[in-house]
Amino acid sequence: MINSPLEVQPPQEFAEYAKQVELRLAALEQELTQMKATIPHSSPIQKQPWWVKMSGSGADNPLFEDAVRYGQEWRDSAE
Repeated sequence: MINSPLEVQPPQEFAEYAKQVELRLAALEQELTQMKATIPHSSPIQKQPWWVKMSGSGADNPLFEDAVRYGQEWRDSAE
């Protein structure tokens, strides 16, 4: 019969398994700490809506000005 995770293991095997789990968990915790260090921290209070971040990004851009003009022409033609 195949050993299921619910079966009781002999103490030597359990101790070795527990040691392996602890080593793997320590490695994961270390990797998570490194990943968190690379992510910029910002509080939810400081987050701005996407449209606030985008506002003004088309200033002095001829393509943006064309898009605005085309939009106005389309709205005028729909009247």
